[in-house]
Order: sequence, then C-alpha cells, then structure tokens
Amino acid sequence: MILASGFSRRFGSDKIMHKVHGKPLIDYVIRALKEAGFEEIFAVVRKEQEELVNHARDALKFIENENAIEGQSSAIKVAVSALRKESDAIMFLLGDQPLIRADTIIRLCRTHTSGEYGISSCQIDGRLSPPVIFSSYYFDELMRLSGDTGAKPVLIRHSDRIARVSFGDRYEAEDVDSPEMIHIIEEKLKGT
Repeated sequence: MILASGFSRRFGSDKIMHKVHGKPLIDYVIRALKEAGFEEIFAVVRKEQEELVNHARDALKFIENENAIEGQSSAIKVAVSALRKESDAIMFLLGDQPLIRADTIIRLCRTHTSGEYGISSCQIDGRLSPPVIFSSYYFDELMRLSGDTGAKPVLIRHSDRIARVSFGDRYEAEDVDSPEMIHIIEEKLKGT
C-alpha cells in the first residue's frame, strides 16, 4: 500500500508527482514494487489528486482518503478498512520514497513470511522506517490511530516484536520533505 494522500506542505506542491529525470517520484516506487514481484499495487490518495490518478491508473488501484486532513493515520485506516477482509498482512510504504529498492522490499517480505513476528520493518541506524508490514493481528490497533504520526504508536508499543531489515543503502530510507532533498534524489537516480 503506497501512502500518497499527504498534502506536501513542506515541499510546496504535490511532491509525488514532482519529476526527477522525466519521471514522477511515485514512478520509482511503483517500479521497485513491480520489480519485487507485486502485481496488484494499491495507493491511498486524496480526491483532488486527479493528476496522479490519471498518470498511474494502469499501475495502481486507488483508495480514496476523504479524511486526509487528519494526517497519515487516516490513510493507514482507510487502507486497512479497504483490505482487511482479504489480506493476511499489509505493507505500507511512502509515495515519496523513490530510492527504495526491489531487493530491500523482497528481503522485507521474506523476513515477514518466514519470521515469528507480526510486524516487519526496514531500519536505518537502528531507527525504524517504511516500508513496514503489519499482519492482520494488528489491524484493529491500526484502526485506532489518530494524527499525523503514522503507525509510530503501534511500532513503539510493540518494539520488542518487530522483525528488522536493514536498508541496502542509507538513502533508501529518505522520503522527500523539501525541495533541497530533490538534489540528493536526482544524483542518486541518475541513469535509472
């Protein structure tokens, strides 16, 4: 599940549609998921994100977040509500995390399916970072989230029950929060 319904306030425009080397940032996330073997990819979006929907309609299935103003927790709740009946687990990643690599996603999924924990997360320098996979055991708890902290409260409560996978490259963890970050992303994505 790509979380894409944020307002990009610090960035100043819809950052996931910001082009780097001719492609919107979200295309790099979609490519990594496809290279990792995902055939059906969902994204949580706001109603007014027509440009994104039109651009990625062949690659994504969209779930509308009518409460995006409430923050990232609302996107997580919309996703869980839409998929909980048919899913044993949901992986959440950010639409503005263009340096995420397919091999990292594959390692995270393998760790989750072979592990004993119901939560699996990537990490950098000991700090948890999306993508994160939650088994259905945690869906009710995710539905009680509020605010713009994402799933952080659930991760903190269950910190001793999380399988951790290190990123292959420290920049994979970076999401784009400012125009300044674009320069780093452009350098890293050169030639891809």
